[in-house]
Parts: sequence; C-alpha cells; structure tokens
Amino acid sequence: MMSSLRFLFGLVVMIFLVTFAVTNNTPIKLYYYFNFQSPEIPLFLVVLASVFIGALFVWVLALFDRIRLKMSVGKKDKRIRELEKELVDLRNLPAEEPAGKPEAFPCEAEPSEEKES
Repeated sequence: MMSSLRFLFGLVVMIFLVTFAVTNNTPIKLYYYFNFQSPEIPLFLVVLASVFIGALFVWVLALFDRIRLKMSVGKKDKRIRELEKELVDLRNLPAEEPAGKPEAFPCEAEPSEEKES
C-alpha cells in the first residue's frame, strides 16, 4: 500500500515537472555582478535549480537542528541514569533506628536569665 502511494506521488511529481518544463522552455540569460552573464538556459532549469538549492539549504539547517537535539537528549539521558543510580543507592541504604527519645531543641538563654543581666 505504501509503495503504491509513493509511486503515485512520484508519478504526479514527474508529470508536474514535465508539463512545467514544456510550458516554460523560453531561453533566458542571467545577469550577475561585474557584467557577468550566463549562457542562455531554459527558464524551468532556473526555477528548478532554485527550488533544489532552497530544499538543500533547509535540509542542512534541519540536520544541524537534529544534531543539536540529539546531543541534548543524550545529556538528559545521562542525567536520568545518574539520578536513577542515586535513587537505587538511596533505597538500598539500611534504615537507621532512633537511639532513644528525641530531645527538644535547647534554648540559647532562659528568659529569667535575660532579665537578671
């Protein structure tokens, strides 16, 4: 099913490209800086070259973004592994039993002592 959809999509794209090329085959010259001119080339080649260069540019930008995201995910996976190991270590610690009755916090100074000073 998927291969037939790909074939159909490719066929439609090829038909579009052929009809585009046939209807836009007027020869043109491109003018660059310093009075440089290209030889006469069909208009459809200029348009298709522009589309492919743009697609290549977008692909390269997406590739850099994907690499950056993979590095970020790798760092986060490493941090998750560290935290999971720490959690396992903390769960395996022996439980400490209280040594007796908990003591109250000692006061720094008794209120009666402060009045006498």
